[in-house]
Amino acid sequence: MHNLFFGVIMIVAPKANGVKHQAPKPHTRRGNMNIKERIRQSGFYQWEVAERIGIGEVTLVKWLRRPEKLDPERLARIERALEELLQERGEHK
Repeated sequence: MHNLFFGVIMIVAPKANGVKHQAPKPHTRRGNMNIKERIRQSGFYQWEVAERIGIGEVTLVKWLRRPEKLDPERLARIERALEELLQERGEHK
C-alpha cells in the first residue's frame, strides 16, 4: 500500500537585495491619497467626474487605481472637475 500526500506548496519570492517589501509611503501633496474618498463624499459618480474631465470612466478608474502614483496634472484635473460640479450644485467650498 502506498501513502499519497497531497499538500499545499507555498512559493515565496526572495527578497530583492535583502530588502523587505514595504507599503509605499503616501505623498505629501494635498489630497493625493484621499481623491477617491473625496469623489465618494461629493455624492457624484465617477462617470460624472470623468465626463466633466472629458475622459471615459474606465480611464478615470485606472487613474484612481494607484492614487499614490497619480500625476499632479491629472490630480488637478480631477479636483477642478469636482469643484465645477460642486459649484453647479451650489456647494462651492
